[in-house]
Amino acid sequence: MPALVPVLLVSLVLMVLFPSDSFGARPFKMACVSDEGYGEYSAVLQELVGDVPEVREFGDYPCVDGNISREVGEWLPDAVVLLLGANDSKSCNWKGKEEFLDRYLTMVDELRRLPTHPRIFLCIPPGPSSDCDEISDSIIFHGVKPVIESLRGRRWLDVVDCYSLFEGRSELLAEDG
Repeated sequence: MPALVPVLLVSLVLMVLFPSDSFGARPFKMACVSDEGYGEYSAVLQELVGDVPEVREFGDYPCVDGNISREVGEWLPDAVVLLLGANDSKSCNWKGKEEFLDRYLTMVDELRRLPTHPRIFLCIPPGPSSDCDEISDSIIFHGVKPVIESLRGRRWLDVVDCYSLFEGRSELLAEDG
């Protein structure tokens, strides 16, 4: 359960911002997207909140790409929480800030065009725990984090800085961040 802490925090904030009774007969849908696959996160959250809102996890993506927006878009969520960038920080995946920004902007723009006009929350991924040798703390801090922070102003999106929240608290995270 400790690895779920970053995404649970964001999701609990969403539940306060979007009470289930404000959506009429259609249940509120929250899509949780991560590149590290937070395992049973969506099931744990669904158990905590009951039947409404409906929570679905879309995860374990190797890096930011168009498949995310297509899969999530077919479900028509009211809110989308994106916790992406950790896998992108691996040296075998990192192609630079500009490419990461272009792929992230394309994905966000596709999600914003959905008929439900979901509210999108971007999460800066936490740095890796000390046991991880693939996810690059330096790339997350100097590459991923600035790109996601720039999206706040470019697309007027909410950003949750899990990197800062969990800095120095690696015991709350899974091995790979």
